Amino acid sequence: METMNEFCIEWVRGDSVATITAPMGTALYNKCMKFCQEYDECQQIDELVFHIPVKYVKVSHPRVVSEENRQKQAERLRRLKYTPEAGTAEKWDDGSMVARGGDETI
Repeated sequence: METMNEFCIEWVRGDSVATITAPMGTALYNKCMKFCQEYDECQQIDELVFHIPVKYVKVSHPRVVSEENRQKQAERLRRLKYTPEAGTAEKWDDGSMVARGGDETI
């Protein structure tokens, strides 16, 4: 079978259902599969074709994050991920923390 690289979202104005075609293994395909499992109004028509309510279709631009904010978010996530309470880090006497099983100072 040839690899499919085509995505398609279509609906007719005034209709309540959109038809979505998405290749397997893509985020859109996985999202449609999840909708079909969770909601009765969503249907998988074919292996790659779904009928989804139009109100579920949303197109948005990608979020733009500055390098400074990206680093701050990464640091917050690292501190949440590696905590002595979760057993994923060890706190040293000087107040610094080290990831358990590694030498990464947090």
